[in-house]
Amino acid sequence: MNRRYKVILYLILTGLTSLFLSLSSVYAEAIKTDLIIERNHIQSIIDDSSSYMDSSIAAFNTDLALLGGLVYVDSVISDPLVEQTIVDQLTLDLQTLQNNLVTKLAHAVINVDFQVADSSNLTTYTLRSRTDFHDELDRIEAILNNPRSGDTVILALETDIELSYDLLVLLADKTNLNDLMSQAITISTSDGTLYTPNSFALYTDAFNAFDTIDVAPYTMTVNEIYQFNDASVEEAEAAINQITIALDLLVLRTDKSIFINAFNTAKTFDLSSYTPNSIDAFNEGLDLIEAVINDPNALWYDVINALGDLDSLRDVLVELADVSTLETLNTLALLAYYEERLLYTEESHNLFKAAVLDYGTYLFVNNVISNLNVTQAEVDSLVATIQNALDLLVERGNITDLQNQYDQLLLIDLTNYTPNSIALFQVKLSDIHSVILSPNTTQAIANATFQEALFAETLLINLADKTLLIQLIDSTKSLKATDYTLTSFGYLQSILDTTVAFILDLNVSQKEVDELYLKLDEAIKLLRTKLSPVVLQAMRGSIDINQFVVVGDSTVVGYYSSNPDIVQVSSEGMVEGFDYGQAVIRVELANGLYEEIPMIIKAKVKTSTFILVVSLPALTIGIAFVLLSTNVEPSKVINRIRKAKQI
Repeated sequence: MNRRYKVILYLILTGLTSLFLSLSSVYAEAIKTDLIIERNHIQSIIDDSSSYMDSSIAAFNTDLALLGGLVYVDSVISDPLVEQTIVDQLTLDLQTLQNNLVTKLAHAVINVDFQVADSSNLTTYTLRSRTDFHDELDRIEAILNNPRSGDTVILALETDIELSYDLLVLLADKTNLNDLMSQAITISTSDGTLYTPNSFALYTDAFNAFDTIDVAPYTMTVNEIYQFNDASVEEAEAAINQITIALDLLVLRTDKSIFINAFNTAKTFDLSSYTPNSIDAFNEGLDLIEAVINDPNALWYDVINALGDLDSLRDVLVELADVSTLETLNTLALLAYYEERLLYTEESHNLFKAAVLDYGTYLFVNNVISNLNVTQAEVDSLVATIQNALDLLVERGNITDLQNQYDQLLLIDLTNYTPNSIALFQVKLSDIHSVILSPNTTQAIANATFQEALFAETLLINLADKTLLIQLIDSTKSLKATDYTLTSFGYLQSILDTTVAFILDLNVSQKEVDELYLKLDEAIKLLRTKLSPVVLQAMRGSIDINQFVVVGDSTVVGYYSSNPDIVQVSSEGMVEGFDYGQAVIRVELANGLYEEIPMIIKAKVKTSTFILVVSLPALTIGIAFVLLSTNVEPSKVINRIRKAKQI
């Protein structure tokens, strides 16, 4: 291994070693980073202890001393062999000490809220809720006075203080409760003649329950709440709700005179224009309503409901249906089904017959027409169904013009057209003939096919004239590949190869033949004779090598120099000489062809000075001629020669 490679290997190994040692050092420091941070926080707290409550700082110092103080913390930090679990636990302990501290500011803010709550006027609240409120304030005060509560817990007391107000329950103003209870007592002691017997009995049961059943969700009855001096607003409202429910059970006896008059009017309706079934339903409704009139124990809501039933009873009457349109459509469907079926396409008539069978045919429709109880909606639905069936029918088209045009197309002489176009033309004729013969040809199809028939002849393509192309191909037979460059003759040959199939293909169009002719003519014009060496002076500009290559339909995939020290070529084909000599530039194409351009690079001409240098060392004598540019000082040349000889 030479000296240069040894030096490089030494530098690589040295760099890797330094990197490893650096990473190891970073990792060792990182495991104590959090502990060092917390230690610094503790020191900051000690330095700024005046910001904290005196009792909290005292507790903080006590707890820090129990941990061993900062001396112990520093010993752990400086101990290179300490276990990670000890470091982590000590970090957590220091965090706990900080979290337990109470600042004077936090304590003062919450204490203000506490003092406001503690001095609140509670006379408008129940005694029970006042007790709960004071119990909660005692709990909050204990936390507020705890020197280890920490700011987070202390500040959270703000929410607890706000929530403590929710424990207070307003004392009820029982004015409404007293009024309703007085009303309830008065009714319960009456004879109940103003109300229906059933409703008064229900009310009496509800009133008696005021003494026996607790009002949910409370454990007191209505009467207990009524008599309780410390009743809350919610309890009073619950008692009021129960009294109101009881009072709502009472139903006043109803005056039926208006109801009876309306009933007598309904009995005089003229029912001759309605269906028999609906007349029966109407009379049955009258019987039910009359039963309410004759019931001496009918409640007021029974009367109201019966009156409503009487108002809506006329809705059950159904007028006799108008079936005239149904009769007309049924006759049309019958004619289309039998006598006139050949007027329509076979496919549409089959769909029509299926639709008729779905709705039940002519006999079914006659039964509907003769049914006096059929509704207008049912008749209208059947009318729509028959109309939809009739709409499925499609009249057959008139194909006379189409037949005449088809007959004209059959007379066309096809001898001068391409086989493919003849095949397309005959397919089109077959399609037209199918439409003519089809029993499902509509007028729209007949018209569209007629238009296609008018242009069917345009599918035919005349056979192409290849005379000029063949003559041009023949003119290339005398050309020899050895006379031309590889890429230019290769491009010509690729075009000639495609002409063989064109000459034999009867389906090529005149346009395609003409385009191939122009392409072949272009390839002939692009022929380049064998290249002479390209002369280029070293270090004097560049030339584009692409001018010597015929790319044609291909693309250049690479440029290469046989001797880059003499001549070089860029990825775009720009060639530049660097030293005297000969080389070859090779250009490769994607189609596999290539071109090799010989290059002669002439040396760069300079004005020179010859200096004779005589050296007489102990063991050697040498004479050297040094060619120098005229703008170089001789003294500098001599120094360079001396250094060269020392090496």
